[in-house]
Amino acid sequence: MPPARTAISRPSVRVISHGVLDMEPTLVLSDRPDAAALDRARRAGVATEVAPPAGEGQDCGRKLLQCVQSYSPDIIALAGFMPFVPPDFVRDFPGDVINIHSSLLPASWGLHAQQQALDCGVRVSGCTVHFVDGGLDSGPVILQAAVAIYPGDDEGTLSARTLQWEHRLYPRALRLYVQDRLQICGRKVTIVDE
Repeated sequence: MPPARTAISRPSVRVISHGVLDMEPTLVLSDRPDAAALDRARRAGVATEVAPPAGEGQDCGRKLLQCVQSYSPDIIALAGFMPFVPPDFVRDFPGDVINIHSSLLPASWGLHAQQQALDCGVRVSGCTVHFVDGGLDSGPVILQAAVAIYPGDDEGTLSARTLQWEHRLYPRALRLYVQDRLQICGRKVTIVDE
C-alpha cells in the first residue's frame, strides 16, 4: 500500500521523514509566514503555503479549501493552526481532518487551554487528538493523554510538559489513521483490534 499523502499544518516533518509514519507529506501549510516548520519543509523538499489572512472571512475559507484540494491529500493533520477551519472545508474532507489540542477535551477548548485548567484549579490536564467536525475543538476524540498539574505550575511549565505528550500522542493517532484502524460512530471513535 502506498504511503498516505498528507497535508500538514505545522507538525514536525521530521517524524514523517524519519520513517516513524508511513506518510508522504505533500504540503506544509501555516498561518504564520515566519513559521520554522515552513523552513524545515522546504529543506526536506516538501511544498509550502501560507494560509490566507483570517480577516478575509468566507473568502479565506474558500481559498484555504482550494489550496489544500490542489495537493490531493488523503489526510489533513492540523497542529497549531490558528484560523478556524470552516465547516465547508470539513465537509470536503469528511473524517480526514485531524487536530491536536492541549487539553482533555471537551474541557478547556479554544486558546490558552493550560491557563484555563490552572484557573479552574483542576489537578489534571492533558492533550487530545481528535477529528475536526467544523466546531471549535468539538470533534470525536481519537486519543488522550493526562498530564498532572503540580503546585507552582504556570502556563509555561504546564504547556511544556503537555507538549512532550503531544509529540508522543499525535504520531500514534496518525499511525492508527494510516492503518485504517479508526472508526467514527457518531461522537465516538473506536480503535479497531485494540
